[in-house]
Amino acid sequence: MDATDAVTELRGLRHRKPFVPFVIALKDGRRLPVNRPSQFAVQPWIGIVLDDRDRLMRFNPVDIVAIEVAQPVK
Repeated sequence: MDATDAVTELRGLRHRKPFVPFVIALKDGRRLPVNRPSQFAVQPWIGIVLDDRDRLMRFNPVDIVAIEVAQPVK
C-alpha cells in the first residue's frame, strides 16, 4: 500500500460517521486495532495508536501493508 494512500484512507476513516473500527497491518507483522477515532493520529511521516493500556505504538505509514475495516462501510 502506498504511504500517501494509506494516510488519506486513515484520515477518512477517522472522520467517518459513524466511526467504524479497523486494524492497521504493518510489514513487521504488528496489527494495531483502532476502536475509536481519538485512539490514533497520522501524518505522512509518522503514525501513532494508543493500545488498550494507553501505550503509544508508533509506526511509519510506509510500513502499512493493509487497513482492515471491521465491517463493510456503506
